[in-house]
Amino acid sequence: MPESLQDIVKQTLADILSMDTSNIDDETSMDSVDGWDSANHISLILALEEELNLAFDISEIEEMISVYDIVSIIEQKS
Repeated sequence: MPESLQDIVKQTLADILSMDTSNIDDETSMDSVDGWDSANHISLILALEEELNLAFDISEIEEMISVYDIVSIIEQKS
């Protein structure tokens, strides 16, 4: 069964931040996770672009501050 978009985002974030996916939900954000800094944010965006074969523009990247926001932006691009 294919992974959902939310599962892909959670797993990618978990991989970048060395977190367990069970600790990640829609509310997980840059403000709530100590390790989610600007460098890791760029790593996350690049990993998602590669995984999903997408390209994000600067305004989208700036808005991607929570799991919910990331999923919403990706859904808009699909």
